[in-house]
Amino acid sequence: MLHKNLTKHFFSKIAVLLLIIVSIGCKQKIKEKPINHNQIPISPCKEIELIGKDPMKRKIMKETINFFLSTHCFINNRGIVRLHISADRESNEVWTMYSDIEDWHLRRSDVTPLFEDFDGDIVLIFGINHEAENKKRTEEERQRMRTCIDQVIGNRVYQRPTREDRWSSEITIAGPTGDTLRIGQSRSSTGTSCKRRVVFYDDGTYKASTTGFY
Repeated sequence: MLHKNLTKHFFSKIAVLLLIIVSIGCKQKIKEKPINHNQIPISPCKEIELIGKDPMKRKIMKETINFFLSTHCFINNRGIVRLHISADRESNEVWTMYSDIEDWHLRRSDVTPLFEDFDGDIVLIFGINHEAENKKRTEEERQRMRTCIDQVIGNRVYQRPTREDRWSSEITIAGPTGDTLRIGQSRSSTGTSCKRRVVFYDDGTYKASTTGFY
């Protein structure tokens, strides 16, 4: 009889312990919050106001984006602006803007933490000192910037496919081992990239030139 009571008491304790574990597990699940895609963490990247509400700079960026659209450098709802800031021989500020529709930001050696949300379009900003600043960064720091910039860009660019095979019945080449391989035509980029250059003068005017494609 004593043995049965001890056994019953033992299993009662086990049952209570299991209930506590289940209860704690449920509470932990309740505390989990759903992912808010409108508040994606972007650290260590920094959103800045280079264009902001400045009428002239807004006009330049709108003209640039329209140029990229009209020349089909922005296609299929894909495209971001890559803005490089420099100075010419007369110390005038120069903006060189490129269209990107591929995820080059994940493979570039020079990275930037700076971006601006221009009316829903993403502008990556490479400041006048970005080369010197980038050399000081470790590869781990660069990778963190690539990751956060990729979160900011989202699906605005094409992603490079992971598959590497490209079979073709038309093109045959000799492989490094001497075997005959059938590999389809390769292309370095998707679509055409465009470039636009703007020089700002001290008198408040500017000169824009579309050097076409690169």
